[in-house]
Amino acid sequence: MIKNIILITSLLFLFSCNNGMLSSNNKVEVDTVHSEEYEYIQLQVKMHKAYTLLKAFNSGAISQEEYDQLKKELI
Repeated sequence: MIKNIILITSLLFLFSCNNGMLSSNNKVEVDTVHSEEYEYIQLQVKMHKAYTLLKAFNSGAISQEEYDQLKKELI
């Protein structure tokens, strides 16, 4: 039972890391318009991710080194 859970979890992790592995190579390029609203939404997303990282660090789920590295990648 535990082996099945570990197998499924690892497969989900592997497939989530390989976004384009199963998709076709025909990608449509879309021009994005960076308006003030878009920038504001992106800032909110970054703030939420930073807060989530801080909560994980404070709860002991990640170490100081991991926290610093993830925060540096985010910012």
